[in-house]
Amino acid sequence: MKLLIKNGVMAGGAPRSLLEYGKVAKGDGYQVCCAGEFRDAEILYQQSGIETFNIPNYTRANFLKNILILFKDLRLVGQLKPDLIQVVTPEQCWYYKVISFITGIPVVYMQAGGEIEYVFKKLFAGDRVVVFSNENKVELIKHGFDQEKIIVITNRVNFNDALMPERHFYRNQVKQINLLLISRIDKTNQDSVKLVINIFFELIKMDNVVLRILGNGNLFDEFKQRYKHEKLQWLGFQKDVSSYIKESHLVFGKGRSIIDAIYNGKFSIVMNEEYNFKICTENNLQDMIDFNLAGRNISNSDRIADIEELNATIRKGKVDSLELSAMQEIIKENYDIKKGKEKISRIYSLDYICRKSYMKAIITYFKIIIYYFSWKILKR
Repeated sequence: MKLLIKNGVMAGGAPRSLLEYGKVAKGDGYQVCCAGEFRDAEILYQQSGIETFNIPNYTRANFLKNILILFKDLRLVGQLKPDLIQVVTPEQCWYYKVISFITGIPVVYMQAGGEIEYVFKKLFAGDRVVVFSNENKVELIKHGFDQEKIIVITNRVNFNDALMPERHFYRNQVKQINLLLISRIDKTNQDSVKLVINIFFELIKMDNVVLRILGNGNLFDEFKQRYKHEKLQWLGFQKDVSSYIKESHLVFGKGRSIIDAIYNGKFSIVMNEEYNFKICTENNLQDMIDFNLAGRNISNSDRIADIEELNATIRKGKVDSLELSAMQEIIKENYDIKKGKEKISRIYSLDYICRKSYMKAIITYFKIIIYYFSWKILKR
């Protein structure tokens, strides 16, 4: 049995999470291949014995270019002849539905967090879908998806308990608070990045803090020039993110960056694009996880004074390590791949039926175009 995993841009935390699916499939006896626009994760797949193929990512509005990419994907599928295909990101799902009708090969469609878009809701209402959060499941059911065909799997991180972080990082008094922001610096995340920078400039007025920013994107150079301070460090893309987390007292981010931060025993703050933020606690963490730690459930924002109060506690070395340990366990229960292997194995063992239909492939392609432009009009 052969499995092809197809993603868009292979960079950041998402391909690392997807790799864990590939490892589970290999353990279940599949020969696993992975295709995508690789940037920084290809070596990880190859080290795990997964053959890789570099295929450009689909673009939103350039449908002529997407046809060329579609033919590249078709050639790859014809070459590999997989028994099952697993796709992530909306655009991959759109076009692999076309490929599925052309080839007759079944596809597992994954909605990897975030807001579920109009095109996805229209195209996949009758298909089996894997989602990463209960938030996504509830939204799909509201739009007519069959509850029995929605599989929720939050577990996607390989935690190594042998490298369990130091539980007493905060026991000593400190003079300087190290803040860390992990985020793409692009149009999608620009408002949350601005929020954290504004928080830093407020804190620096009365506190000894340093803000390091990890991440790259098409707005990185512009933001680096616009926001300058001797204690504001623009570090760009860094491979060893965990080393920066371990050196930090307080981590800002969303999704995978917050998972890693809390697992490493760090105080963490989730922010969203509506200029709201929330300090993660034992009491609110599960609610945050239900929204994939993306901050979409934050309406009543914390205050900068709350961060100042937390910083004061950190400086004095009077942190409640029991709460940090409890949050670590919540993260492990929800995200540890070892606790989710049975769920992941199940998606590879289900019966998938797909019949070739060139007519349905053509109709689906034009539906993608129609739904996309309808969505653009509805957004205005």
